[in-house]
Amino acid sequence: MHSSDIRPTPRPAGRPLRLVALAVAGLVAILFLGSSLGGIWGELAAGGVTVAPFAALAALAYAGAERRAGRALTVGLLVALAVSYALVGLALVVMAVVDHTALDPQDFPTSFVPGGGATLGLVAGALSLALVGGMLGFVPAVRRALARAQPFDPDSFVHTVALVAVLAFTLVGFAPLLTTGEAPILAAMRAAEAGGTALFDPAAAETLLNADLLGLVWTVPCTFIAVGLGQHRNWREAAARLGLARPTWGQLTLGMLIAAGLVGGVQLLSLGIDAVWGAAGWPRTDGALVERMFGIQELTLGGALAFALAAGVGEELAVRGVLQPRLGLLLSNLFFTALHAFQYQWDSLLVVFLLGTVLGLIRRRTNTTLSIIVHFGYDLLLVLLVLAGW
Repeated sequence: MHSSDIRPTPRPAGRPLRLVALAVAGLVAILFLGSSLGGIWGELAAGGVTVAPFAALAALAYAGAERRAGRALTVGLLVALAVSYALVGLALVVMAVVDHTALDPQDFPTSFVPGGGATLGLVAGALSLALVGGMLGFVPAVRRALARAQPFDPDSFVHTVALVAVLAFTLVGFAPLLTTGEAPILAAMRAAEAGGTALFDPAAAETLLNADLLGLVWTVPCTFIAVGLGQHRNWREAAARLGLARPTWGQLTLGMLIAAGLVGGVQLLSLGIDAVWGAAGWPRTDGALVERMFGIQELTLGGALAFALAAGVGEELAVRGVLQPRLGLLLSNLFFTALHAFQYQWDSLLVVFLLGTVLGLIRRRTNTTLSIIVHFGYDLLLVLLVLAGW
């Protein structure tokens, strides 16, 4: 019996929407207070900025299943999150097409490289279409068509919100790369370095890593909230829905062995991908830029462990734990791949998609705990190999 097959214990209907609204308001207050205090509290708040809004979205969606006002608040927050993500993508493209040699750090960029304005307009149009495409998930006919191949209920408001969010973020994630042929973060880094500046400060890598690691303090409870903890499920039911189980020594050993096999397999696969991409003349991911983006060369062994833990636990809980059991392996994996599309070219995204497929199959056949171990082990081994000079 799969963990996702366990039926939740019925909860009393009509849970007051005002309690959910108060909880969301409290969440916002905590984030604001942490940011104001700075220091470790600021880093903790920064870790929650990208996670907490989605827990709030899920909580509102569960309330919206029973209350019209909850549905309105949910849709409003969903649209705001999708538009914000699109604006992030647009801002990255702005940084890529700005003439950095003529840029005054005190002024808003007013000078673009030749063709930069046209590129920015095309990306803005693509992002707008991506947002519209994501919102099509609200159309009943679209949902029912997708539900024929995906394990979600097209008549469920909660499932509809999850579908629209995944569609919107997936399409927005791919839009800049599809339009320009370049990953926006890498393009922005290249443009900045050509102008004599650095987009990422290597000295700040440890601070950013601390924020990612502290983000797990938010990610773990927020994923429980996302599957209905307190509104639809108790702790045991929520853990079962996420596919979490107490890890055994056998699982740890198996997970690390699979991770080592994946590292070796990806190295061989990359040789083939490099050959195809080189023969076709397609742009490839600049590994040196990626290393500077993540500050990998500045990592210690502890930093490598933290890097792998933040990615392994956070991404697996969100994608394989929350989304895959409801939206299926393919759609959730496309979302997982699109989350990396701001920072990788198509060659690396192909690797990400294949790795996500393996992790999704592990989740389907076993549980999310094993997929977390494999993801953690893969990232850790890969970073250690880079630090060792391979």
